[in-house]
Amino acid sequence: MKRQVLAVGFCLVSFLVTLILTIGVSAQSPKPSSGISKIFVFGDSLSDIGNSFQGSNGTSPPSPPYFQGRFSNGPIWAEYLASDLNLKLQLGQDFAFGGATITEVNTGIPSLRMQIKRFTQANSKADANALYAIWAGANDYLRGADSSGQALADLSLALNELTAAGARKIIVANLPDLGKLPSTVNTSRSESLSSLVQAHNLGLVRTLETLRQRPGSSYQVLLLDANTLFKQAVANPNQFGFSDVRYPCLIEQAVCNHPEQFLFWDGIHPTTAAHRHLARLASTLLKPEDPREVQAAETETSTSRFDPAWAVLALGVLGGSIILYGRGQGARAAQSKNRRK
Repeated sequence: MKRQVLAVGFCLVSFLVTLILTIGVSAQSPKPSSGISKIFVFGDSLSDIGNSFQGSNGTSPPSPPYFQGRFSNGPIWAEYLASDLNLKLQLGQDFAFGGATITEVNTGIPSLRMQIKRFTQANSKADANALYAIWAGANDYLRGADSSGQALADLSLALNELTAAGARKIIVANLPDLGKLPSTVNTSRSESLSSLVQAHNLGLVRTLETLRQRPGSSYQVLLLDANTLFKQAVANPNQFGFSDVRYPCLIEQAVCNHPEQFLFWDGIHPTTAAHRHLARLASTLLKPEDPREVQAAETETSTSRFDPAWAVLALGVLGGSIILYGRGQGARAAQSKNRRK
């Protein structure tokens, strides 16, 4: 009897080891393109891969310490997402601009609608097989907008212009809690910014649902909930590989010792490690929704190590066309232990 129990136990252990090894190998496999031909990106510094840098003759953001014109210490989420889709994001496909707002303001920086106008001028017909990614709105509120109404109205117009040009697959990220950024958390604006973000994100859900339910439409509209993802990172930093989710890595041009362990690169922008997590989440949204394909798809957006944080978030993704996921924040700018070189 003991031998039988031992034999069964050994078989079970062998099975589990084989399963784990199989998952590990599958996790390193490249993700298929999901039928997406290209990726086009619109927004602000969170999605800018060099437009602001090029437009400022290489002065903004200063590189180094910023990475090759990105407002971070490495590639940003849209680049990681493109790579996950076996694509490459180039400047001609990225219209995002550091400092951009949704609503047109007289700053010389192209707003979201202006970016889409530039896209339609360069592309008489939008590629129906391309993915169109939008992450905008933070600067509207950081620069003083006292309600979400105008930004949401202009975002709706921008989406209408994009779909009128032929876009059919669109992913829009919501906003993190701007009241809990390192640069805002201990200021008089913290509470009002948090309220504005809440109103914006609720309005964004309604805006995208209206677009998706338009009679005769064939749009795939995905909501990338950056807000929840960042809240999860703050609540469970170890699951994301972070040791510091309160302070920025970069303070007055001095870079911390381990940027990969920080959620924030500077007082506003996330590190490339945080961008990587957001890209994984976006990849998860683009997975096939057929339950028979779920098991295979879940490993395609993984890295060689199991990441329970985004895997748990992914569980709610598989049920609908509009999908919410991840970002929230918390912090203040100050010195931290794990800090200077």
